[in-house]
Amino acid sequence: MAFKRILVAIDFSDIMDRILSTAKSVAETNGAEILCCTALEIPPENTLLGGSLKPLIDLEAEREKARKKLEKAVADAGLTGLCSRILVLDYLPGDEIPEAAAREKCDLILLGTHGRSGLKHFVVGSVAERVLRGSPVPVLVVK
Repeated sequence: MAFKRILVAIDFSDIMDRILSTAKSVAETNGAEILCCTALEIPPENTLLGGSLKPLIDLEAEREKARKKLEKAVADAGLTGLCSRILVLDYLPGDEIPEAAAREKCDLILLGTHGRSGLKHFVVGSVAERVLRGSPVPVLVVK
């Protein structure tokens, strides 16, 4: 199976370089284009203590900051010619990544996992696991 459009999800963790290197290799091998995405770390609506943080946060400024950070990571990894688009997703990457892959007609999702286990996995959850369960296309997970 040849992949033509790869959605690469980045969270700026310590394995980001490995994810981008893998994406570059898969894209070059398949002659594929890459779409890189990241998710905002700020929930669009926060009902903590019955209020909302939305009026306190400039979401457009946060989106632009995330976009620039991802553009720099793409350039630093030498992916500028392969990466056709940068996407900034909303706060729930486990749900947003599969939806973006379907919307953008991607045929592979590439993302990393932190390898959490036990209580930390139970409390924090796993974006990779959620993407695997909800993905309409194959998923390549980099550990």
